[in-house]
Amino acid sequence: MQFDDTAWERSDAIFDAWKEKLFDEDTQRAIANLIKQHRGGVATELCAPQRGSYNVTIRLLFRDGGSGMMRIPCPGIHIFLDEKVRNEVAVMKYISKKTTPLEPFIIMECVSNARTLSEMLNLPGRSNKERHTYIADILLQLSNITFDKIGTPIETAEDDWEVRQRPLTWDMNELVQLANCPSSALHNDAIESTEDCRRKYIARQLFQGLAAERKLHDPALEHGPFRLWCEDLRPGNILLDEDCHILSWWFRGLDHWVSEYEPRMNMFLRSWRAGQRWQDCRKMRKSWVSGRLWINYACRRSWAFDSVFWMFLDRKCFGGNGRGDEYEARLELLGQKERSGIDAFVAKKVEESKVRTLRNWGQ
Repeated sequence: MQFDDTAWERSDAIFDAWKEKLFDEDTQRAIANLIKQHRGGVATELCAPQRGSYNVTIRLLFRDGGSGMMRIPCPGIHIFLDEKVRNEVAVMKYISKKTTPLEPFIIMECVSNARTLSEMLNLPGRSNKERHTYIADILLQLSNITFDKIGTPIETAEDDWEVRQRPLTWDMNELVQLANCPSSALHNDAIESTEDCRRKYIARQLFQGLAAERKLHDPALEHGPFRLWCEDLRPGNILLDEDCHILSWWFRGLDHWVSEYEPRMNMFLRSWRAGQRWQDCRKMRKSWVSGRLWINYACRRSWAFDSVFWMFLDRKCFGGNGRGDEYEARLELLGQKERSGIDAFVAKKVEESKVRTLRNWGQ
């Protein structure tokens, strides 16, 4: 998926205006007072805001040697600000009851760390088994948390949790932020050419047809249990102390990637087997061998859909060569309605790519 540059410029303008207000003296004083109200103690210094990929953190130092921190999602980058924070707090509270205690709160005691897990994985003198055991330990704890529905868990009463909110993914956010999409629309820069538009149209119609024929899912998993999942859980977001113990974690060319990934996956699975998770190991291995993981990835990552579809799904389902240059031959696999609609659709999207205006979908 290509991003809409006009929507991107609008997103940057929103963030820049907010950032200017953030450094206002009155804003800084209000932030310090709010952190102090929740943390308690005598404050000594408010540190300069630090920006990560998706959030800004502001640290307040206290006379007792500790510090508190506020973590704020960036306007313009995050679209669903309130929903994001509510979901994060709910999930963090739930995890704290089900796993080893961590420090995940939005306003929280600042955790001093020596390094991230990503840095530890590259330290000399540590075996690959030891490195992968750290990751396996985190995932083992998280995999024990299951739900009967897909969505966000909410605490409806003390220690009583139900899934009542929709899931909120980064892909959903980007489609609105950078593609100017409502829930049912495309955008200006979705295509590169007439041929590219035809290829993408055919791929999505074929994928929709496979889904309608129930060829893309495992019936055994249709009713759960559904496990906790986060697309930004990675070594760079896992904090370690001097002894490389886990302090906290933050939720956040395919052929070459596959060749590099597979041996590491095998090593990871051996670490899981050591944790007595034989059944989960078999499921993960089956997903890799059968290619089912690519179906999940294509559904979750709109920007990677075309590469994944033509390289893996077209090859598996329709005998393609993995390059995507046989898309016109796939046109005959579509229904009459889809075939007759392609020319008008392509002409419309090509024209929209030339006009480059942001449509107000509320009008």
